[in-house]
Amino acid sequence: MKIYYTIKVLIIFIFCLPNVVSAQFNIVVTNAKLFPDSISNNIFVAGNFNGWQPADSSTQLFWVDGQLMVTIQVPATTKYLEYKFTCGSWAKGEVKINGAPQANRTKLYKPGMRVEEEIESFAHIA
Repeated sequence: MKIYYTIKVLIIFIFCLPNVVSAQFNIVVTNAKLFPDSISNNIFVAGNFNGWQPADSSTQLFWVDGQLMVTIQVPATTKYLEYKFTCGSWAKGEVKINGAPQANRTKLYKPGMRVEEEIESFAHIA
């Protein structure tokens, strides 16, 4: 009986652990259709959740049902998000429409949240 109980607890632990260790959120770029395909097909998110890597394949946005979006995994203990958009390098990072620097975006994190953002421009096209 003790072995049965131990196995049962172990199975519950294995299935519950992923929910405790990581969570996710979605980012949607609402004005992505304003950019040419050469830009919109090469947008990434760099932030405090991926070591600020500007070309991290796990944070590249893709078209899903007509929306440019990405689902990002973060530790379940995440309290806030800080990030910027890039086209694969910091030399091609997001900027204001006039070419001025774009401040980091910040959000309080809630598991499963959906964030809708607009990008003004990128450094290499501003």
